[in-house]
Amino acid sequence: VAITHRVLWFNREILTAAFLNCVVLVLLTSTLLYYLPPSGAHASPSFESLPSTMYLSILMLTGQGLEYEGELPWWTKTVIIATAIFSVAMFAIPASMITWGFEAEAARLAKKAAIRRRAHKLKPGTATSGLWSQSSSSKGSSSE
Repeated sequence: VAITHRVLWFNREILTAAFLNCVVLVLLTSTLLYYLPPSGAHASPSFESLPSTMYLSILMLTGQGLEYEGELPWWTKTVIIATAIFSVAMFAIPASMITWGFEAEAARLAKKAAIRRRAHKLKPGTATSGLWSQSSSSKGSSSE
């Protein structure tokens, strides 16, 4: 739980930007679907309001497809293609950032464990002798 919290905390900016990108993409896609519906789709309950087209845009963004029977005009196909292209980035960027965060956290924990093992292997009497060396130079001392 602590590792997940740490990864999410350090990636909070990119995850917030990805969430806002998702909201904008859903709103943009649903607005385009509402104002550029397929021919004869105004009679369909799927295109009668913005909230109902938001449902369709979420289906499109998640790759579930569009619930419409019949031929789609070029403008609706253009909206679907643009949505498909942007939806890949919408899921890929946060997923890669979270993966990178877990890899960085694993490397940090491995380094911390290695330092702890190294400190544990040192004997109590020789623990300080290897870390600091004493200088035998006469700089700074006045023997005159």
